[in-house]
Amino acid sequence: MKFIFFILIVFFIFVNCARLEVVELQEDNSKIYKNFYVYDDDRVSVYYDFWAEDGQIYFYIYNKLNIPVYIDWQQSYFKFNDKKYYYVLPLANKNINEKIDVIQPKSFIKNKPIKVDKLLEPINMVNAENIDMPDKKDFILVKKNPKNLSQNYYLNFLTLYAPSKTNIKKYDEYNVINNFAITEIKMIREKTFMGNFYNPDKKNDYAVSPYYKPNSFFIIVNKK
Repeated sequence: MKFIFFILIVFFIFVNCARLEVVELQEDNSKIYKNFYVYDDDRVSVYYDFWAEDGQIYFYIYNKLNIPVYIDWQQSYFKFNDKKYYYVLPLANKNINEKIDVIQPKSFIKNKPIKVDKLLEPINMVNAENIDMPDKKDFILVKKNPKNLSQNYYLNFLTLYAPSKTNIKKYDEYNVINNFAITEIKMIREKTFMGNFYNPDKKNDYAVSPYYKPNSFFIIVNKK
């Protein structure tokens, strides 16, 4: 009888222990630098951080030049597959000063927020709630470089105006296009996900997980 009771307790713990899905992204022209995933060219740097529940679109643009660069938010957007989310809705009656910001020399500007709830939630396409985790496993690799998920991607398209390379008095339009592909999906138990920050007696702050990477985000598969 005691053995059966013990089995029921263990089952209850594993069923009710939260699990999280950690999704890692890769962009061929970006690399991790400190707490950001950074794209570089000869004019600007773009500092990304996706880490949040269901992901976030958070980045800074740094002007590397000694003269101003301009960002046109109305012609810039974030894209999931074929759906675009504009940073500023492209309305004809918008004043130009409301859609174009100046990035001063050797300075940063932060992206304008996109008002879309849980923008990255569609990435939970592996039916995570139906995946069984062996009792002795703290995490399992659900997908690694999944070709069957290659149709799912995130693209950040920025429209900038910068001095021409042949005539600095003339400004040319140019685009920064960052295509983020899914390279890895892990299913992780809450205790493993939190590491030394884990507290079984209260709600955990998932933002401080040791699994943090600026090119990753997490989805709560089942809550306690």
